[in-house]
Amino acid sequence: MDYSTEKEGTKRRKVMSTEVFETPEPEEAFQPYAPANASARQARAGVGVGPEIEGHFYDKSSMELDEHELPATQAFEVFMGKVYKPTLPKQTEYESSAHTGSNKVTLESPLARFTRLSLELKELESDLTLLAADAEHKKHKVMVDAGQEAEFNEVMQGLTTLQLNLSALEKNAAFQPFLHSGSNAVATSSADAALSLQKDLTAKFFQQIDALKRQQQGQTAAPSSSDGAPIVYEIYSNGELNAVDRDAKTRVATLEARISTLERAIGSFQGQELRLDGLSSLSGASSADLTSAVAQLEQRVALMSEKNLDAVKTRTTALVHEFTLLSKLKQSPGVQGALNSQADREQIQKIYDQLGSLDAVAASVPTVVDRLVTLKSVHDEAQNVTTRVDKMEQTQASLGELLDSDAALLASMEASLAENVQIFQSNIVQLDDRMAKLLASSGGR
Repeated sequence: MDYSTEKEGTKRRKVMSTEVFETPEPEEAFQPYAPANASARQARAGVGVGPEIEGHFYDKSSMELDEHELPATQAFEVFMGKVYKPTLPKQTEYESSAHTGSNKVTLESPLARFTRLSLELKELESDLTLLAADAEHKKHKVMVDAGQEAEFNEVMQGLTTLQLNLSALEKNAAFQPFLHSGSNAVATSSADAALSLQKDLTAKFFQQIDALKRQQQGQTAAPSSSDGAPIVYEIYSNGELNAVDRDAKTRVATLEARISTLERAIGSFQGQELRLDGLSSLSGASSADLTSAVAQLEQRVALMSEKNLDAVKTRTTALVHEFTLLSKLKQSPGVQGALNSQADREQIQKIYDQLGSLDAVAASVPTVVDRLVTLKSVHDEAQNVTTRVDKMEQTQASLGELLDSDAALLASMEASLAENVQIFQSNIVQLDDRMAKLLASSGGR
């Protein structure tokens, strides 16, 4: 299949990004709906139904939605626990079902679609690069809108994400047979299997719908579990936002960026004091919201009226003229001489007073110096004597401690000797007694 690489505008890309593939219903399983008109309502209410009503009921040109009420509990029980496990890729099912439909829609192969998306991404990247260069060139001349800049950054991030996703698809081993030109046979067999599977699923789907309608009308009993495994569905979501949500998110981000820029522009005026025209109380209090801040700015801008500016200009001109005259007067020779002479006289008088207070002390300075020299030598000798006496006292104290310890040792030795003498005497007495006993025993024999 061929693919297009020409630019067809933003509308074409949005349509392609929101493609929806539908499986057509076979004609043989067509089930008509009841017309939503007054005659149909009377028929449901119990009024007699004529042949023209039945003809209108089976007329396909007047088909409308069925207005019969279905309890929520019964609808939940019908689909409760049903799981649909697809065994083939969705793209293959879409292609196989599209060939048998009545609309004969021609779809792209996985390889053609992948190649087209890659080329469109490259084309979008080049366009965004040119736009970025142009915006950078104009940024120095015109103030760039914060919303446009935020939107551009978001588009660049989305482009990077798409490139990473395409690279991951290309590197996935499970998708390699579908992204190469040598996989025509595999694609054909997969398409045949998908076609048969889709036909079976469609037939089961309409059979269950017919059985449910007959059960509601009371024609047949509830279908038993022996009729076959029921159809089970799984709903998948890729987590992406639709066009409306993305647009709303972009608008919110743009609005937040613009509000942040405005707050940064006016936030520096909060907390400052302005003492003109009684606005000190307004400037002293911090702004509670953006409206109060803007009101304060308007009042401050109102101070810059033409009348106030003229008054400020007149007063400033007069002050500048007075300052100029004062500067010239200060730089004149007469004023400089008067100022310098007065300052010199004050400084000389201050020095004279200090020298007069030192005259009485000047005569005794040599004697004081000689006395200090003599006292220095005496002080050094006294300091040495004091040091020696301290050392002697320390030595004497240590000798006294040694003598005390020796006296204690002698006392303990005397006590131990006295005890030993007593023990020795008792031992001698015991030996004498034993010897006497031995001698007595030997003499008796």
